[in-house]
Amino acid sequence: MALWHERDISHSSAERVLFPDATILLDFILAELEALVSGHQVFPHRMLANLRSSRGLWASQGALLALTRAGLERRQAYEAVQRHAMDAWQRGGADFPTRLQLDAELSRRIGGKGLREAVDAKRHLRHEALIYKRCGL
Repeated sequence: MALWHERDISHSSAERVLFPDATILLDFILAELEALVSGHQVFPHRMLANLRSSRGLWASQGALLALTRAGLERRQAYEAVQRHAMDAWQRGGADFPTRLQLDAELSRRIGGKGLREAVDAKRHLRHEALIYKRCGL
């Protein structure tokens, strides 16, 4: 550069290629997303049936986190959750949340109320109103 206020254009090719390509890619992604969700139908009764068919295993992460917050070492909490999850899935009988509540050690650590809250599906919807408000819906 001859003067301090002149611009070196040695890297301008990246700007000439990157910005148009990025916007073209974004346009493609948005068009694909619109095509994906435009005819989307939601069947709440089917969603509920799918959740029930999992025998409560969808709640395993919440249970694991609640147990570690209650002071159980992560490895112990993981092993307990995994044991009850596998029993619920393979052996039938009580579902995963019920098995957790029947475990005396876990109930002692976190309490029945804490376990119920950890596996409550409504916990995942607690910020629903705020999300809709932010989206202007």
